[in-house]
Amino acid sequence: VTSQLVDGKAWDRTVDWIATNNADIEKDSKSKGNYADNSEITFNNTQYAEHVVQFDTTDGGSVDKGWKSIKEYKFGTFKSGWKSSWGKSEGENPNLFNVLKEEGKTYAYNHYVEMATGASENTKLNNIYDLAGNMNEWTTETGYHDVTEKTTEFAVIRGGGFNFESINCPVSIRRGLGSADTAVPSTGFRVVLYVK
Repeated sequence: VTSQLVDGKAWDRTVDWIATNNADIEKDSKSKGNYADNSEITFNNTQYAEHVVQFDTTDGGSVDKGWKSIKEYKFGTFKSGWKSSWGKSEGENPNLFNVLKEEGKTYAYNHYVEMATGASENTKLNNIYDLAGNMNEWTTETGYHDVTEKTTEFAVIRGGGFNFESINCPVSIRRGLGSADTAVPSTGFRVVLYVK
C-alpha cells in the first residue's frame, strides 16, 4: 500500500461517483455536511470541538483577533451551524469564555463546531465520510490568484469547512485558501491509499 495527499483528479472522480446516488450533491451539499449555515442537522452522540473567531469591539470597531480554540473533543449532541455572542459576561459557555477573556475588553465571538471525522452517519456518502463540509481539505493542486502575473501561488482546498456556507462551498468546490503553510482550524487533509 502506498499513500499520498489527494489530488484534484481523484477528488473530482470521487465526487462524480458519489453523485450517481446523490442527485445534485455537486451543487448543493447542505444536507450532507457540517456547514456554518446548516442548522437543520442535529448530530447525536458525536465527538466535536468548539472554535470561535474573536473580535475586539471595545472601541466600537471590530478588530479581528483570530481563531481561539478549545482543543479537546467533547462527546455529545450538537446542531450544525454557527452562532454569535458578545460581551464581558460568561454567557452560556463559561469554559470557552475563560479561555478568551481579557480584563477590560469587550468581544464579539462567532462560534463554530468541528466534528470528529467519521463521527456521524449523516455525513456519509457512498461509505466516504465528511467529503462535504466539516473540514476544508488540502490537495496537491496549486494555482495563482493573479493568473497574468503569477505572483501569489496558493494551495487548493476542496469540500468546504465548518465555518463556510454550503451554498458557496459544495463538495465539488475548488478554492485557493493561501500558501501551503497557512494553518487554520477548519483546514485539514485526506490521505489516499493505493493497493498494489
